Order: sequence, then structure tokens, then C-alpha cells
Amino acid sequence: MKLITWNCQGAFRKKAEHILNLNPDILVVQECESPEKLIFKNPVIKPKNFLWFGINQNKGLAIFSFGNYKLELFEQYNPEFKIVTPIKVSNIKNSFVFCNLGEQYTR
Repeated sequence: MKLITWNCQGAFRKKAEHILNLNPDILVVQECESPEKLIFKNPVIKPKNFLWFGINQNKGLAIFSFGNYKLELFEQYNPEFKIVTPIKVSNIKNSFVFCNLGEQYTR
């Protein structure tokens, strides 16, 4: 499995092609804009599914899956914990926890 994480620093729609050409199975993008703004020009590279979390519509956490990987929230997900997003990746025997550390936690 190829897992790529990238802080795109906003405007993912303008930069997506570069990272998608690396053919990730799972792509985690920090500071990704909301799904309403995303455009996937190449239908071959379009994600199978994705999840997006954020308060700011221009900078959230996006998790994309490609191929046979399916993403869903763990039942234990608690939106009160703003920096932890537990994601279940199916079709494999692993689970992942992605963390989105906001600015107040990185100073």
C-alpha cells in the first residue's frame, strides 16, 4: 500500500495533479479545501471515496482512497476532539488514526 501525506497549504485543486501522479492508495492532505471546491480533471485518477473534516472551508483535513480501499469513520469518532480523526480503512487488516494538529498546537 502506498500512503502519502501532504500539507498542500491550501488551493489543493490547483496542485492535485502533481501528487496524484504518484498513484497513492491512500492520500492524506492537510490544509485541503472543502470538497465543493475540488475538481478532478483526470477521471482515471479520481478517488474512490474521501472524507473531509474542518471548520475553515479553505483548510481542512482530507483523506482520499484509490483502488479497492474504502474509508469510513470509526464508531468512536468524537467531533469534540478537533485534532484526532480515527479512520477505518477496509479491505486490509489495519486501522489508522490521522491527526490534524491545528496552529495552536504547533507553536
